[in-house]
Amino acid sequence: MIFSNRVGIRNSSDYSPFGVELDGRTVSLEGYRFGFQNQEKDDEIKGESNSIDFGARIYDPRIGRWFSLDLLLAKRPAQTPYSFVGNKPNMNKELYGHDYEIIVDKSEKGNTITIRAVYYTDVKGSESFNTALKATEFWNSQNGKFKYQVTEDDGTVTEYDVIFQLTVKEVSEESKSLYGAEEGIKLDAYDDDIGNSLIVKQDAQITDQLFGATSIGQFTEIAYSRKSSDTPQHEIGHTLNLGHFLRGLMKEIDRYGTKTREPIIYSENVQQIIDFAIGKGDMSSSTAPVIKAKTIVINPKNEKLEGKIVEANDE
Repeated sequence: MIFSNRVGIRNSSDYSPFGVELDGRTVSLEGYRFGFQNQEKDDEIKGESNSIDFGARIYDPRIGRWFSLDLLLAKRPAQTPYSFVGNKPNMNKELYGHDYEIIVDKSEKGNTITIRAVYYTDVKGSESFNTALKATEFWNSQNGKFKYQVTEDDGTVTEYDVIFQLTVKEVSEESKSLYGAEEGIKLDAYDDDIGNSLIVKQDAQITDQLFGATSIGQFTEIAYSRKSSDTPQHEIGHTLNLGHFLRGLMKEIDRYGTKTREPIIYSENVQQIIDFAIGKGDMSSSTAPVIKAKTIVINPKNEKLEGKIVEANDE
């Protein structure tokens, strides 16, 4: 028997631009944990709604500042590393989701480390979709080429096969109709924990007239003239927490042809992807990427993870 079909409201809040709850304009059920930008509140020390956990850092809306440094402070020398959304809360939103994940599975069937990510783009058959598909297929073709070796406490070595599982998804019809193709693609990527976006644009529309650009390690734009080159694969590397290297696919080149590169993934590239995911990456470099990966350990839960990458044919 149905007594009521009414849906209760668990929380209703109005905020100042930087996230302070406005006095007398918040109604919340006891035990509701979430607040500004739908992030979890940490009320134990600083009082109700004065400390908000965005995952990577803790935020104080009363002063509009983070409690810790921006991991990308070297890339933004003109901006305080404690600022929230670039001091423009009416224009920007803090992005907190992961854009890829690593799944560690140790079992009798075989040991694997799977690197997963999703790339949202335009509809099938479009330039953007075809470019994203080709770029992800390149990374997926690295399967079987690398192994991750962990030296256990007893001196034995456990070996994992490294698997790339990068997939492409079309923008949803709802997002596209409401926000247009480009913004719809980015919103779909934002809503997915391991979502990224890839869009092919006219050369003149790319930031600073570059071959391609990836912002905050998640949103990628490719110049039309470079869609058939190795630029899309290079930019996907940035979404996997890779900075620039001295050789291979992740080497930085220029549009004048004075620097060239080979489209090759090296062991140091895969090493960095995994290191940053397990919290072992070196953040001292000015090209150090933002840590946006999450690690899921399936079997067993307390498995030791720190190790080194070797190429399969170098064993």
